[in-house]
Amino acid sequence: MNTKPPQDLVTLNKASSMFHPHSRKIEIPRSVSHIGPSCFEGNHYMIELNIPDSVRVIEDSAFKDCINLEKVRFFGESPISVIPQSCFSGCTSLKEFQIQEEVAIIKANAFRGCVALSHLFIPKGVCSIEAGAFDGWNSNQTIETERTFRFGIVCKAKIMSLSAELETDTSEQVFEYCPGQFMYAVLCKCGHVGRDRYMPIWFPVIASSKREAAEIAREIPRVKHGHKDAIQELKQICLNEYLDLERRNREDPYLHAKSKYQLSNQKEEIMKRTLPETESRFY
Repeated sequence: MNTKPPQDLVTLNKASSMFHPHSRKIEIPRSVSHIGPSCFEGNHYMIELNIPDSVRVIEDSAFKDCINLEKVRFFGESPISVIPQSCFSGCTSLKEFQIQEEVAIIKANAFRGCVALSHLFIPKGVCSIEAGAFDGWNSNQTIETERTFRFGIVCKAKIMSLSAELETDTSEQVFEYCPGQFMYAVLCKCGHVGRDRYMPIWFPVIASSKREAAEIAREIPRVKHGHKDAIQELKQICLNEYLDLERRNREDPYLHAKSKYQLSNQKEEIMKRTLPETESRFY
């Protein structure tokens, strides 16, 4: 059972100040929310690393060249959305690692030279893999993906795409609005169309995580704030998709009607787009 993280969270910058320098097993305390840059870089003693769900951000090169690190485990619903640049680069003994569902971006050189990982599954939530993220992988390693990415000629791993359809290559698209902030599309139930119906609307949202995106969307005008299922669906999107969604909403007469009178003038067209409260299909 998960417990809530402490209120006073801290940034871990110098690992030696919190752990014995020769520790084989590192348990990041739940008082830590942020692992600073190069925090454990070059640690040749650590074999096992456990990261709790209080940790929201890991900085560049945090575990770079930890040559004896074999296992990395995330506990709880990890909110980490970015595996940063060179995070596990040079971790040549890493055998056990699972990319969490919240992860959206894998930065350059993140897993460079991790030659002991025989298999890695990249979930569909990952939207962007930067150049060099898997450089140095060999033909004995397998990467399974649910999207189509370019891994470059320096990555020799076997790439298995689980996508049933040909997808647009998103590896060079922009998914990070600014450092630590990402773009999401949130499908919400909107009101003012009758108690027994609702209007499904996709809203573009900028947030640091899916959880925050849902909280922001719930407060958007017209959204049925009090409904427990007001948030119908949520996905990360790229900049082009975000801008297109903004444009569509600017042109949506339902969203820009400022009175019931204006809504009533367009009632016939608007009602064609609404769904009954019992309807389970979304578009």
